[in-house]
Amino acid sequence: MPWLKKTTGGCTVLGYTWAHNGDVVQVSHEHAAILLHIPDGDYSEVSAPETGPDTFAEVVYDKPTTGKTVSRGRRPGNVTE
Repeated sequence: MPWLKKTTGGCTVLGYTWAHNGDVVQVSHEHAAILLHIPDGDYSEVSAPETGPDTFAEVVYDKPTTGKTVSRGRRPGNVTE
């Protein structure tokens, strides 16, 4: 599925939301064809956004008494515990 960037955010179209200027959203092929043909719609097809360790760090929580993992989560930042 293609990724579309919208220069001017603050809108929801066809169920997809571009909250901020320059947001990139993955849409269906059918909807991409529609959105890219809107005159002055300011949509452009882009590569998938990169996500890596700078975006999220894996956080593992252990039970103090057993040392077994009880839950896994992700949180922003470069901190792993």
